[in-house]
This record gives sequence, C-alpha cells and structure tokens, in this order.
Amino acid sequence: YSNCKVTGSNSYDDLKGADVVIVTAGFTKAPGKSDKEWNRDDLLPLNNKIMIEIGGHIKNLCPNAFIIVVTNPVDVMVQLLFEHSGVPKNKIIGLGGVLDTSRLKYYISQKLNVCPRDVNALIVGAHGNKMVLLKRYITVGGIPLQEFINNKKITDEEVEGIFDRTVNTALEIVNLLASPYVAPAAAIIEMAESYLKDIKKVLVCSTLLEGQYGHSNIFGGTPLVIGGTGVEQVIELQLNA
Repeated sequence: YSNCKVTGSNSYDDLKGADVVIVTAGFTKAPGKSDKEWNRDDLLPLNNKIMIEIGGHIKNLCPNAFIIVVTNPVDVMVQLLFEHSGVPKNKIIGLGGVLDTSRLKYYISQKLNVCPRDVNALIVGAHGNKMVLLKRYITVGGIPLQEFINNKKITDEEVEGIFDRTVNTALEIVNLLASPYVAPAAAIIEMAESYLKDIKKVLVCSTLLEGQYGHSNIFGGTPLVIGGTGVEQVIELQLNA
C-alpha cells in the first residue's frame, strides 16, 4: 500500500506548483477512421491545439515542473508543448523509446525463453512507424544477440519478425483494446521516478536534438540520463548503414 492520494479535477488551477506534469490529453483515434486505419500522424491536426492550450497553463502555473508528454504523435506534440510552455529544454521529454524498447525486450525474451530483465535493447528515432531498431545494441545477459543467432537459438528472419511486431504493437493493441494504457503507464512511472528520486537512469525518450544525428531544433528519441535536474545527458549513438 502507498500513501498516494488521488484527486480528480477539471481545473487547470490544480497544476499550480506541480513537480511533474504528465500530458496524456488528446484524441487517440481520428474520427471516422476504423481501427485498422489507425495512424498516429492522423492525430496531429486534432491534438495540436490541445498542446498549445496546455502549454499556456504550464507557463503560468508550474513553469518549473518536469514535463512528460504522452499524447500522439508524441515527437511533434512534445515540440509544440516545449514551444508554448516556456520550460527549459532539460525539463521536457516525450514517451516513446522506453515503451517501444520494453516491447522489443519482451518479445525477444519470449523467443529465447529468458527473463525480460536480462534483455537490453535500444530504439531511437520517432515513436511510430519510423522508429529505428538497432540490432547490434541488443544483448541478452550481456551476450550480444548475434551470438544467439550464430548458435541458431534465433534466426535473422525471426529477429526481423520481432522488429516488425514491435513497430506494429500499438496498432495490434488498438484493434483489441482501443488504446494502450498498462505498458505506457509503467514506462511513464519509470521516467518520472528517475527524475523525482534523482536515479539517473539511462532511458530512451524524445528530447530536443541539438546536432545529434545531424538534426537540430526538433525532438527525437535517443538515450538520455534522467536525474534530479531533468535531462542531464543526451547520448548520441554511433549508427551504421
């Protein structure tokens, strides 16, 4: 049991002085679209006004808060909120890689019949169909995934199938449940806890890029160190073709 107290509200005024703000507001599916037609990018014209409105309230009520954006398409929404909230770049991130990576780790663990906690993996780039899954950064118990491929515990084709399922998991869940919520909630808690408790976890999140991967002034997913001051390090991975 915890001492947490949950209070409902329909007023932005209750954000005043908040340490952490988690933004989930917005449409999860475009009206008139079937579940099979679901696409995060369809939500852009629906959710952008919501981010602009929320940004103004954050600026007035809790400008020192650490902001975690969940609303899709998350890399665009976190940029909009950054531009309209006035929070510093180290105090705002978007959910993406933590969630995508957890799914990838689970699928690999199921195939190899190992504990998911023993699987380490990294996904960078946009949260969506353009995410980049990096096979050479996947390890199982510290052992490179390639060793398991070489020993015929898993094939390259099976790895590619796992990659495809990871990319399409959200669509799979939308078709079954209307919207993912359990895994995103767990990922959000991990991100917020690392900030509140100054844990300094290395987590893949959407952050403001300043030259990393040849991009500037846009948000994208890459490993970050999240501690008591927010984003304390932005880690750029060396990519190959």
